[in-house]
Amino acid sequence: MSDQLLKEVLNEVKGLKSNVDGLKSEVSGLKGEVNELKNGQQELKVEQRLMHTQINENTQLIKVVLDRQEEADAKLTAVREDMTYMKGEITDTRERLDYLGSKVLQHDEDIFKFKSRVNL
Repeated sequence: MSDQLLKEVLNEVKGLKSNVDGLKSEVSGLKGEVNELKNGQQELKVEQRLMHTQINENTQLIKVVLDRQEEADAKLTAVREDMTYMKGEITDTRERLDYLGSKVLQHDEDIFKFKSRVNL
């Protein structure tokens, strides 16, 4: 082989070596980026687990609130029923008092009439 050909081959090899070094550098950079992505992914998984835990806690709290709301609604219904009953009792008591009041007036009139007859 001639010196010229050897120099060209040598230059070609140097160029290839330079290209390979560049590719190695790019691959190294990509590895770094991949590691950053993996770290980000791990952080997202941790956040996701925390959010899942918080969602479960919130769900439990909501269930407790709903249960208590149902209890409060039941108590309110019982109070309403008691109030309705008490209104009926009050109405009945008023009617009885009115009746007794009219009877007392009637008896007073009868007593007055009786006394008037006796005093004659």
